[in-house]
Amino acid sequence: MSEKSEQEESTSTHDECRVCGTTPASSHFGINSCRSCAAFFRRSIVLNRKYSCRFGGECDIEKDARTTCAHCRLKKCLTMGMETKNIRHYFDKNGPRSARSSISHSEKSERIYKTSPVPTPPSAPQQVDPHMPSLVTGYRKYLEDTKTLYIALHPENVFTQEITFKLVTIEEHAQFDRACIVYYVKMLNEYFRPFIDFTREEKMTIVEKYHLFFSLLNQNYLNTLYFSDDKSKLLLSYGNYVVRNGCAHFFSKTTTDIDSVARSFVNVRDKFHKIADKFIHVRPDETEVAALAGILLWREANSLYPDRGYDLILEQILAELCEYCKLKYGTLTYGLKFGTLMCLLRDLEDSSATLNESMFMGILIVDKFPPANIRTIFT
Repeated sequence: MSEKSEQEESTSTHDECRVCGTTPASSHFGINSCRSCAAFFRRSIVLNRKYSCRFGGECDIEKDARTTCAHCRLKKCLTMGMETKNIRHYFDKNGPRSARSSISHSEKSERIYKTSPVPTPPSAPQQVDPHMPSLVTGYRKYLEDTKTLYIALHPENVFTQEITFKLVTIEEHAQFDRACIVYYVKMLNEYFRPFIDFTREEKMTIVEKYHLFFSLLNQNYLNTLYFSDDKSKLLLSYGNYVVRNGCAHFFSKTTTDIDSVARSFVNVRDKFHKIADKFIHVRPDETEVAALAGILLWREANSLYPDRGYDLILEQILAELCEYCKLKYGTLTYGLKFGTLMCLLRDLEDSSATLNESMFMGILIVDKFPPANIRTIFT
């Protein structure tokens, strides 16, 4: 078979991955494999992973169970003929710089991102695909989907497509927030690869940890878009906000003892105000927020499953975000911008922990308090 015909056969959508049987598959590291198995093989070799099997090294590696045993999956990759010599052990961070022009700030950001989000080695047969383009596409789709959800709940705005904000109760916010889970799980499955490869139970575990991080990240980004000039309001979601100096309306349908509930949320309120002000000061753009969403996801996945090489995905997204900042803000100031973005992650983590504690206290105090465990949605 000629090299050309072999290549054409390897790109056929009818080819199966020789490791797990998934279709489609194409040529990776010397054999036909799916992108998931190819990425797993590369991570394992680059990080020199040493896995162990709890079942004697004879696990079946199939599409629906390929992530259950890293030891047997790597062994099958090697048995099927994957070659380590084709792996590139580095990221080439040298690349083109954006040209100076008189375009607007947002247009400049968009052009920089589209032209060269992360430079990669030219003509590399086995180069690693960048993550950020897919993250940005997925997050942008999530924003569109949740805005459509708002319009569906407010058909009076269907022709204008305008967002009309009103004070919201905790029940109304919880209902909208949980409806949005459908859209961000769809985002994770379709655009935050390789999330789709997790089992159903693993996905539920990750989403349970990730939910508050992503919700706080998204609401603070939207707050910078809609209320950056109005410090009296704090956006929670499309069409919904609370006032900063009071929570009577927010808890009005939950309890008559509003003061007791409000006291349990004082720390949350203060931290929410603090992080909202930081976001307004830093003003991360859509691309940066999408990258932060990816970092938060794979940090949690790596914490839960530390032997699967997800730290390499984290490193790649961080490298791509750093390069994006360098292209957008210049070599003199990009380090400061990148550092402030990383500080926002720490603030999100702190606010999430405080919110979890306050929600637990709210459940103890009020019988009608919305449940905090989102796992109940999936069961």
